[in-house]
Amino acid sequence: MSNEGPSGSPHRPDRGSPPRRSDRGLPRRRASSSLEDLGEVERRPRTARRAGLRNSSGTSVLAALILLTLVGATAFAIFLHGRSDLSAARPPAPAAYAFVFVVDGMAAADVSSITTPNIAHLAKQGISYPSAWVGQAESSSLASNASIGTGLFPSNDGVVGWQWSSPHSAQVVAPASPTQVQLGSLDQVMQSHSRDSLSSRVKSRYPNDHVVSISGSQCGVADAAGTWTADYVLCPRRQSKEWLPGSVTGHAPPLALLNSPGLAVPVLRGRALGAVTERWQVGTQDDWVARCALAVLAREKPRLTILNFPEIEQVLRFAPSRNDGDIRRGLLRGVDRDIGRVVAATRVNGTFDRSVFVITSDQALASVAQRLQKSRIADAILGAGGEQTYLASDMSAAAGVRDPLQVAPVAAALRSVDRGNIDIVFRKVRTHGREGYRAEALRSLSNGFIAAESDVVGTMASVTSPDIVLVYSPGVSTFGVHASRLPEQNGGMGMQWPNLHIPFILAGHGIVQGATSRYPARLVDLAPTLTALMHLATGSPDGLVLADALYQPPAGSVMRQENESRHSSPLVRALQERSGH
Repeated sequence: MSNEGPSGSPHRPDRGSPPRRSDRGLPRRRASSSLEDLGEVERRPRTARRAGLRNSSGTSVLAALILLTLVGATAFAIFLHGRSDLSAARPPAPAAYAFVFVVDGMAAADVSSITTPNIAHLAKQGISYPSAWVGQAESSSLASNASIGTGLFPSNDGVVGWQWSSPHSAQVVAPASPTQVQLGSLDQVMQSHSRDSLSSRVKSRYPNDHVVSISGSQCGVADAAGTWTADYVLCPRRQSKEWLPGSVTGHAPPLALLNSPGLAVPVLRGRALGAVTERWQVGTQDDWVARCALAVLAREKPRLTILNFPEIEQVLRFAPSRNDGDIRRGLLRGVDRDIGRVVAATRVNGTFDRSVFVITSDQALASVAQRLQKSRIADAILGAGGEQTYLASDMSAAAGVRDPLQVAPVAAALRSVDRGNIDIVFRKVRTHGREGYRAEALRSLSNGFIAAESDVVGTMASVTSPDIVLVYSPGVSTFGVHASRLPEQNGGMGMQWPNLHIPFILAGHGIVQGATSRYPARLVDLAPTLTALMHLATGSPDGLVLADALYQPPAGSVMRQENESRHSSPLVRALQERSGH
């Protein structure tokens, strides 16, 4: 992974502060009656030794008080950072079930600014990460869900975007297209690269139980999250005038489940926003995902359930700015109700007390303030003698060229395309037998910001990753217009903080309650954390266990999280500063 700046010299981020464990020394609050106890672990009472204060000497009393204060502070620090035997009287039983709610396109600000009682209650019952971020490139629903399912960066799970060039033929590969997903192409890519996933670890421990992944009409997203080991990968398929329940080849449920009532929905036609952006009435596609999950939970108890709600990303991209707020609130409140229904279903089927719940997003949509014509990028590539194999763009751009010798001249040409709207041009280089990226900054930028973007783009550096990556300035997009001629109002796939800043909430069995962490959690941290909570066999993920979320984290995990915080916290601060946050 490259951390090179404009001159090719490595940037070493400053050391930051370790993650803060808010409220970790306070008594654990039990859940309110509106949401039963989320698996609170029984803890051994902490007994304080009574100090023998001598009343005959005020000086002695004062000295003893000071000593007690110092001892108490030290004990508190040990409790936070060392996790000594002040923990539970017995190790908690592992979480037996996990539910991951991925709200495509939801930004962290959406959760804090819109009333969502179910999400808020889960946050209150668990731990939230206000500085959480995608933590990688490409920040798209496909690549992010692959990282959720594996705990690996795109460079290691093989999913570097919706398309890439084959290193052998330079032909464009798109394994997540509807046809290729059904042929098993995405499964093959991920299995050959990853060889291990959250689903495979669950299946290794519980071979007779099921892993379920459900999404909207982009079946590749559910397939990426569930990976090749998921039992059921479910998504709606269009048949004439209806959306019907469908599945990915090799991941089909019993026919009776597909025939569950209420899962056939009319295809929406006309000129309404939902009709032109998704062919669903706004809100009903997210609702379909929840109803499909409820149909599964009514019949069995999956060990791992991953739900991807697609509509914020699909609809808000093109929602008129005058209606953006109302549509955003309506969609998010609908997702909140859907999450509440699924959580309620776990009470009914008896899995609630030993379940862990995760709420996050795979990317954040950001408002588009300035447009850069995509044709200008394509023309610059051609003018430099490059032969473009693909050009993917939205709030950043990624391009492949046929000949590696074309990469340097193409990058040089792109530096002159639009200096006002492009921050950094990255070109892929190969050094010491490994792929990386070299940054060429187009404006005066802080070394911290260049290091941060180098770190982000480095997470996809591989033989199949883009030859050229353009980091746009905040608010810039090249997506253009929808096929219906609706202009894009909110964009994704960006590498600036507004596109990377996502919600991240954990609650349930084995999770601390009422806590907030300053650690910048990443999507790759999700799988290792669930692995630890469920006491599964560990793999070799790029992410780490969120030790400050667990009552009893694995040995060494606290130190690893603190070390990663020292690396990533300065990067996050640099990204925030560039975007004015």
